[in-house]
Order: sequence, then structure tokens, then C-alpha cells
Amino acid sequence: MKQWEDFWHQTSMVSSFGLSGQQYGYPKAIEEFWCAKAATYDDGDTLLDLACGRGALALLLADNAQQSHKPLDIHATDAVAIDMTSVAAEYEAYKRITWNLGCDIANLAYAQGSFNRLVSQFGVEYATLNKPLLDSLIGLLAPAGSADFIIHSASSAISADSIQGIKAIERVFHSGIFLKVYQELTSSGARQSLAEEVQNLFNNLAKDSLMKSWLDDICASFLRIIDAPAERTIVLLDRLATNLEQTVTRLQQQLSVAHSVEKLEALLQPYSGVVEYTIERVVVDGSEFGLHLHLGKKP
Repeated sequence: MKQWEDFWHQTSMVSSFGLSGQQYGYPKAIEEFWCAKAATYDDGDTLLDLACGRGALALLLADNAQQSHKPLDIHATDAVAIDMTSVAAEYEAYKRITWNLGCDIANLAYAQGSFNRLVSQFGVEYATLNKPLLDSLIGLLAPAGSADFIIHSASSAISADSIQGIKAIERVFHSGIFLKVYQELTSSGARQSLAEEVQNLFNNLAKDSLMKSWLDDICASFLRIIDAPAERTIVLLDRLATNLEQTVTRLQQQLSVAHSVEKLEALLQPYSGVVEYTIERVVVDGSEFGLHLHLGKKP
């Protein structure tokens, strides 16, 4: 989980998507998905957001509950002890959620049957979806309770983009650009000519490439460093290298926890006497976004 500790400590975003213009960072279709789910909840339901990160889903559901005049008892938990200072300052809904951070979701200190609803947005799969975890989570559900998880799909556009991201970053490291920029910045070379050289190098790296958007973003980071005050450039260059290494690790883990429909069905089949389940593909803007796993605990 270290890469996620690093990620949450380095950003103030409430969601790892961090989409500009979206209050919770999610694509609009995903916000609508969760609001539609919330419409099925009953007054007074207890809800737990698993692997909540900085709380985007819990905040969304808390705001939706208030706007719908539907009282919910919302809890949120994550394995990382995330600093929530900025969230508390920016989101009024923060104080209407009970936070339990720095706790392994496979070993939560809640009584059996504590929750009517369990939710997770690209989170629960990072704890390894296996029998011990499912036993624990199903045990947390009250009779007739439900769980809704959107989890990473091995065939999603996100997984495909993650593969391209890893390739793009590896291509940058292998290009020798870090050494070249470092040498130029520590000499008396003209920064304008260096910026042009970097831009040309990235244009060549991105030519006819599926990873162009990744390379464009990395190129922009290099250009900002070249344009920064001289006393900060080396620190910023080192920081960029570290951030890219951490991004590769995070993307690799994201790919490793992605599931297929067949894998989930094999995992859930032994629970057919305890829960009813459905698995559906979630589509955003015409592309597969993830898998929606719904569990309904039998009364």
C-alpha cells in the first residue's frame, strides 16, 4: 500500500481521478450511478464505504442523502491513515461521516451485521478479493443488506490506458532525457534551446503512439522544470523521476487487481446460498470503465 500512501500524501484531491470541474473528481456518469443507487436506500440505513481513499464516494453519498432528505449513517474506512485536513475544510459533508482510517478492511472492528449497505469505488479489490475477505464483508452485512462495488476490469479502457502509461514512462526513462536535462541545467547551456530539444525528443517518442497523451503530460512537466528558477530545477527533476517511478508501481498494482467477469463468478459461486449477485460492465462515454459487482444478502 506504500504507493497509495505516497499518492494520498502528495495530493489534496478527494478522488484519484481528479477530473477538473467535477466536485468529487468522478466522471458524471459515475456520480449518476451512485446517486441512482442511493435512491434505493432506506431512511436510517447504515452504510460503509470500503477503501475510501480521501472519501469522494462517502462525501457524494452524504451530500446526496442531505439533498434527498434521507437520513443515512455513513462510515468510511481505508487502510491508509490519510490526512483529511483539506477535506474537512472544503467539504461540509465531512462532519456527517464517521471516519475510520488506517485500518485493514479484512480485519475491521465492526460487529457482524453492522451495515445495511457496503460500497466501494475502485477500492475493495486492492485488499485482495478472496474467500477470507468475502467472508468478512458478507458478515458485516445485515440480513437483506446489499453491497455495490465498482472494481477494476482487466478489459476496461482504464486498464488499457494503464498499460500505455507504463510503456510511456519506461520509454522516457530509457531515452536518456533525465541525464541530458540534468547535464544541461547544471551547465551554462541556453534554456530555450534545451526546451526545444526536449519538445522535439518527445515528439519523436510520441510519433504514431497510443501513449501520446501520457508523453505529452510528461513533456509538459519537463518544460515547466526547464522554465523554473535555477535553484529549484534539480530538486524538481528528482521529484519528477520519483513521481514517475511511483506512478509505474501504482499502475502495475492497478492492473494486478483488475478482474474479469469469469474470475468474479468463480469467486462468488460458493456463496450462492448466502447472497444473490450480479456482475455488470459499467460503460462511460462508450468505453468499459469497470465492473459493477452487486451482492444482496438473503434475509
